[in-house]
Amino acid sequence: MKRLLLLCGILSTLVFICADIISGAAWKGYHYRSQVVSELMAIHAVSRPIAVPFFMIYDLLFVTFGTGLLLCTQEKRMRMAGVLIIGAGISGLITTLCFPMHLRTEAPTISDTLHFILTGLTTLLILLAIVYAAAVYGKNFRYFSIFIIVILLVFGAFAALDVPRIADNLPTPWLGFTQRVTIGAYLLWVAVLSVKLYIEQGKKQSGKTSYYF
Repeated sequence: MKRLLLLCGILSTLVFICADIISGAAWKGYHYRSQVVSELMAIHAVSRPIAVPFFMIYDLLFVTFGTGLLLCTQEKRMRMAGVLIIGAGISGLITTLCFPMHLRTEAPTISDTLHFILTGLTTLLILLAIVYAAAVYGKNFRYFSIFIIVILLVFGAFAALDVPRIADNLPTPWLGFTQRVTIGAYLLWVAVLSVKLYIEQGKKQSGKTSYYF
């Protein structure tokens, strides 16, 4: 059961990728390079009925993975990472269900404001989770985590600069790209950590433990 919980990390990554591809395909004229993932779940978006269930499953798998971290390790930093991942999953779920954004051609409301605030909170929680877990499993995993953090900060900053242009219905030719690079970075980190912990848990069960990346 513990290994299945840990496996939810890589499953969440795969579900997110499928959600992005399938939902985007359902919206004729959607542009991955210039439009953000949240627009797939926007109020009145043609892709919303497809996107919301997919991203709900992603958030639930993410929470389950965080729960697996709490149950499968006694390392304080990794357990803290698990708490932060659970928080990020809950924040993402609340954002998806309760505070969707509007389409760019529609006037923004308080839902849009809370959507962007909670999205920023989710990203911050994920960033902190990576920071806490980075030093747990050897220098290779630490260097990998630092690389992911740099990607998150650099491309996240570029994406944040374009976010106000959405409310003003202005062109954002590269916002979809920069946001997806940011998302892809932490999805990759989660997948790597998930596989590593899944293998390690198996070794523990067979009496063999490895602490290397």
